[in-house]
Order: sequence, then C-alpha cells, then structure tokens
Amino acid sequence: MLQAPSPSFQRFAQHIEARARVTDRAPRFPRPALAASTVKDLLSAARHHGLVLLGDESTGKSTFLLRDLKPMLARDPSVHAIYVHLGQPDVDPGRVILLALDDELRRLENRFRRKAREWGVVSFKCGRFELVPKRPDLRDSTNVQPMMARLSNQLGRCLVLAIDDLGWGQRTAHGRDVLRKLMFAMDDLNRVGRPGVRLLGMASDDHESRALLMPDSGALPHTTVRALPTLLTPDSSAACRGAIAPAS
Repeated sequence: MLQAPSPSFQRFAQHIEARARVTDRAPRFPRPALAASTVKDLLSAARHHGLVLLGDESTGKSTFLLRDLKPMLARDPSVHAIYVHLGQPDVDPGRVILLALDDELRRLENRFRRKAREWGVVSFKCGRFELVPKRPDLRDSTNVQPMMARLSNQLGRCLVLAIDDLGWGQRTAHGRDVLRKLMFAMDDLNRVGRPGVRLLGMASDDHESRALLMPDSGALPHTTVRALPTLLTPDSSAACRGAIAPAS
C-alpha cells in the first residue's frame, strides 16, 4: 500500500502551487541567452560545488528560475532537476529540502512498486535499493547523502537541485546542517564516472546569504557565486522598452 502524503508535505505542495500562480501573473521578460549561459556554466566540470546567483530584492530572481532556467533544464535529456523553495515561514528549511528529496524518490519508485504489485511482490531489498523504504527522519541531516545517492543511481542523469530563497537555509541550525551535508554529498557523487549532482541556488544579496557562502565558516564555502544581472541587460532591454513604450 502506498503511503499517503504527510500533512507537512501537503502544506509544502500547496505553498509551491500558490507560488507558481503568483509567478505566472508576474510581468514576463524572458532572458534566454542568460539562462543558456547559466546552465552551461552550472553543468561544467568546474561547478562541481554548485552555482549560486545573488540578486537584490524584486529583480526577478524567482521568475528567472521558474520561467527560464527550469524549462531549459527540463529540455536537457542529460539532466533531472528538482525545484525547492525555502522561503516558507512555518517550515524549517532543512526539512523542506529533505521533504523534496523524499517526495522525488517516492515518485520515481512508485513505478517500480506498481510493476512489483503486478508480479505479486510486496517488498524487496538488494544492496542499497529498497522497493518500499521507510520514510526517512526529516530531522536527521545525515539522510541527505543516502537520499541523493539513491536519486543519482536511479536516474542515471545529472541531478540538479534548484533551490530558491537559498539564504533562508541560514536561519536554522537544521537548515545549515542539511546544506552542509549536501555539499558533502556533491563531493562524493561528483567523482569521475558518475552522472553527477549540481546545486543551483537563487538568493537575495543579504547578510544571511553571504554568511551561508563564507569561505571559512559557511555551510556552502566552495560554491561559486555570481551576481544576477538586472532586467536591463541586452537579453531583456528590448522587451522592457517595448513594454513601456507609449501606444502609437
């Protein structure tokens, strides 16, 4: 029998749906060239510790992630992307990341479970693979690495964890610890011969994000940081001029 989603995950899913509706209503200024160069940079061997884009408030960070980067990653057959939004006041950011990983694992493994039921198999375990695994303790950050490994093994593609409002991870000890374990997982899973894992973070340029990325003391000390260009770039300036041009 498949396990029903927990109340906390249902709230998480409702939050993501509401955020997507807000993003859909936002003014649309596509930045395809910036998205293409960002994805190329992210997937390069030099970015094995991930890439974080920092930008000021209200500069279109979430819209760029959801409407430009996410579709471009989805079109790449060598990539599997998971979107996570940490800016939820009532949920610990570490728990949000673990919920997203667990939900993706269960979605993938449901295909195996359906086939197993057809064959009359109730449970199965071989090595690290479990057909009906227990739900992990979402308070335990040590679950990050085995969950990421399971996803990487089953997908056989580069796993991209796209995290919006990454700076919120600095707000709790659990959030910082989960992100630190994520860094360790990338070190392990980005070895030669594996599909690899990438972190794509979107964050406000504030003290929380800077603390998270500090080279000596942050949870993500080796992650590459880039400034997100404002909308008035060659990619979008023409669209902006068209949007504000007076009617003829």
